Amino acid sequence: MQPAQPVPATLPALLHECRDAETSSHDEEGSEADHPQAAYTLLNFPSPLCRNASHEAYIKQNQKLQELAEKVKAQMEADYASRKLMDAENGWL
Repeated sequence: MQPAQPVPATLPALLHECRDAETSSHDEEGSEADHPQAAYTLLNFPSPLCRNASHEAYIKQNQKLQELAEKVKAQMEADYASRKLMDAENGWL
């Protein structure tokens, strides 16, 4: 049996990477590091509702959050299965 190639790191479809020059890390001398620090945001995450939003608006937002939570759960399950597979393949080496 041939060992599998390492699985490349991929950004889940639910995340968006936001690079900001101001969040770059600096070494002890104060110079910028080779790679700026990355920040991530969830795609399609609903904005906070205003204080006097209607009951219907809260229900719709709750539904959107539940849909997003289901997508996050599916992504976590896929990531876990992938790691378990990699652990098994590494055990064979």
